[in-house]
Amino acid sequence: MTANINLKTQIRYGVISLHNVNPDFLDEFEAHYPDIEHDTDCTDQDNCNCGDELDPIAYTYDKDGLQCEYSHDSSMYILFVYLSPVIKTVNLCSPCVPNAGDLDSPNDQGFDCYGLPDDCLNTND
Repeated sequence: MTANINLKTQIRYGVISLHNVNPDFLDEFEAHYPDIEHDTDCTDQDNCNCGDELDPIAYTYDKDGLQCEYSHDSSMYILFVYLSPVIKTVNLCSPCVPNAGDLDSPNDQGFDCYGLPDDCLNTND
């Protein structure tokens, strides 16, 4: 199964609960908003979205060889690690994120996946 594996490197994506990620690190993510087509005249006020504030649909991070993404637009409150200089050995996620590594479940006998540097992890209880 190739789902949730970086096809170029053949290393599994890592996933981690957002509760276990340092909030300061999450502040560095870039917000992405939905594309909405607007009527430039806005003559139909009932269907005009020009003044609406849109909520981000995803947040991404791409620096120093670390590529991550999360979304609040999902029932899963998790961060995906797509590429990282850090490799962790963990249990597999199943069935919600098939074949990905569960960064909340370390296991020395488990499977390698991309992980987060220690300073990106939440150290508060």
